[in-house]
Amino acid sequence: MDLWHSFNERDDFIRVRIEAGSRLLLQSVEEATLESRYDIRLAGIETGRSDARSVSVPDSSTQYAENDVLVLIGPSNRLAQAIEEQGLSQLPQSPGIRKSFLSQIGGAAVLIHPESTLLGRTVRQAGFHTRFQLQVLGMRRGTEIVPDYSDTKLARGDSLFVQGPWSRIKQLANNNHDFVVLELPDQLYEVVPARDKMPIALAILGGMVALTIFNVIPLVAPIAIYTANALGVSPYPFALAVLIAASAAFSTPVSTPVVTLVVDPGQYRFTTFLKLGLPLLFLTYGATILVAPLIFPF
Repeated sequence: MDLWHSFNERDDFIRVRIEAGSRLLLQSVEEATLESRYDIRLAGIETGRSDARSVSVPDSSTQYAENDVLVLIGPSNRLAQAIEEQGLSQLPQSPGIRKSFLSQIGGAAVLIHPESTLLGRTVRQAGFHTRFQLQVLGMRRGTEIVPDYSDTKLARGDSLFVQGPWSRIKQLANNNHDFVVLELPDQLYEVVPARDKMPIALAILGGMVALTIFNVIPLVAPIAIYTANALGVSPYPFALAVLIAASAAFSTPVSTPVVTLVVDPGQYRFTTFLKLGLPLLFLTYGATILVAPLIFPF
């Protein structure tokens, strides 16, 4: 939360559970008026079993239910007032809970573009929640934090901290006319991407290792060495060629995991890799064909 606090020094971030008998039960977000009544923000609602909770950003029609966990942001005194008056109980924080939350809900710092269509509108009028399903949780003008940002008119160079589903933040990054995404929280890099797919990935990895061990699918290197022995020449140039070829997979964005990792941050296209990767690929192969026999003669 360090990035968020650089935009908003006033507010705290807490998790509360809706207890039996709470005034919020069977009310919608709009009917409960929790945010306007206490000057706080509802950042998300956790639902489901304790071992498999999902986090969502509610809309105005979302109904509160018993045992729902609300993620609230606001001044500590107003949060305490809401807990007492609405029949809520505050829950402890932990690194594991933080990672679980950040795997589904995130935040980013965005800069208002000099030609943005939102210039002159207040943060409230900009309609971040209705247009982008994101909430504004802080604002800076230059290096100064703007305390009461909701009714502040947006100007060139203003920066905002927005929070919501990662998919929505990525869409915001594509809106280059109105915004420029400046920075993502450090906690983002603590989150395992698509962790629900981890069992599938491990099963595939285990299957490939088993197929290799039992020689169902032989590796390329043994094939190259066998070919060299069959031809009666040294296997070393063949093995070196395989080594270079395995390291020269950069002509497509899905050639290796390392290449795939830079596609989204760099906003590269498939054709970008073809234009830059193919010439480099042929250069690498040509150099290998010329140099390998010199180092390891046949």
